[in-house]
Amino acid sequence: PMVLCRAAHAVASVNNDIDSGMAFVDRALKVNPSLPLAWYVSGWLRLFQGKPRVAAEHLERALDLGVIDPMTFKVQTALSYAYFFLGRHDKGAAISSRITRARPSYQTALRSAAANHAFGGRAEEARRMIMSSLAYNPKQRVSGLPDLLPFHGRAQMDMWSDALHRAGL
Repeated sequence: PMVLCRAAHAVASVNNDIDSGMAFVDRALKVNPSLPLAWYVSGWLRLFQGKPRVAAEHLERALDLGVIDPMTFKVQTALSYAYFFLGRHDKGAAISSRITRARPSYQTALRSAAANHAFGGRAEEARRMIMSSLAYNPKQRVSGLPDLLPFHGRAQMDMWSDALHRAGL
């Protein structure tokens, strides 16, 4: 199941083939439904497919299974994106902001925090997060967002882009 999870992540990320990645991770979940990594990868891939509700369920399951795991911050970051797309901006901002305090250079969490704060009506905090992100990577642009996280639904990409643009990207 670990190899299937890694293959799912690679195929989805490198080849931008979310459907094939889903086949691998679904197989991993059948083989070992108690593997937090499988639920984590499945959560991201479901987000990329435009299914944030299912993604949130899978990511919450990964957290439930992964008691003290060094990858917890990544699962929480993915969950903050699921909450963003579900309109639960306060919850998404709280999670991603907590992660950025512990890991101030973690770009994925900085962008999630900025987006959640922007749509949660906290413009100053959103701007602070995007400025922190730009300090680590000044070449970021809204036009480059699809290369960072391949959200396949146009509505999802537009929502994320709009939020980060409002934050100052």
